[in-house]
Amino acid sequence: MNPVLIFLIIFLAVIIWFVLSFMFVPIGRLIVRIITNTHKKIIYKEGTDEDENKDK
Repeated sequence: MNPVLIFLIIFLAVIIWFVLSFMFVPIGRLIVRIITNTHKKIIYKEGTDEDENKDK
């Protein structure tokens, strides 16, 4: 294969890598926020269930 072609393929792979990494950072933040909110709701729900059981 032509060395220039190999260089272009590697160069394009690096460019695509950086473009995708900047795109996945906001998606990762969104996923972390969803998981955190879900975890907080589960903890809150467990706390309120225990309070309701003490009253009975």
